[in-house]
Amino acid sequence: MKKLLKWLDERFEETVLGGFLILITAIIFLQVIMRYVLSHALTWPEEFTRYCLVCSTLLSLSYCIRFRIMLRVDIVVQFLPKKVRAVLEFLIQLLSLGLYCYLFYHSFSTVELSWNSKQVSTAMGFPMYLLYGWGTACFGLAVIRTLQDIVRSVWKNPGKKEEVNL
Repeated sequence: MKKLLKWLDERFEETVLGGFLILITAIIFLQVIMRYVLSHALTWPEEFTRYCLVCSTLLSLSYCIRFRIMLRVDIVVQFLPKKVRAVLEFLIQLLSLGLYCYLFYHSFSTVELSWNSKQVSTAMGFPMYLLYGWGTACFGLAVIRTLQDIVRSVWKNPGKKEEVNL
């Protein structure tokens, strides 16, 4: 059980993201073959790959938090003293945590609305509450990753950025 939790903590996002990339590539390749070689286009691949791309984008949020590779502009921050930078970093983490909590909480109403309306996708008939539920799960994972980042930066290495080997 401990090995599974360690694997989930260290490799979950990149494994699932890799799976989405393989799926997108395979399905688009299938559609190209069907359309240009067999002259019979399928109706569902574009929608399927779009949803895979949306799901991978949502999951990449927690991946970027985990490895501290979020896009940020820090030219001004570099000129601040180390203690001020550490406080500012902590405040940014708290603000991010608040945003992810907000998104997580309010995504439940989107899932509920989709569930109640029995909304399905156009080409595949895929229940949309599952896609919106994926968003909820990814925002929840972003909350967890942000909490881990706060704990890592405050209690273990105050003021020091963690080095991560990708």
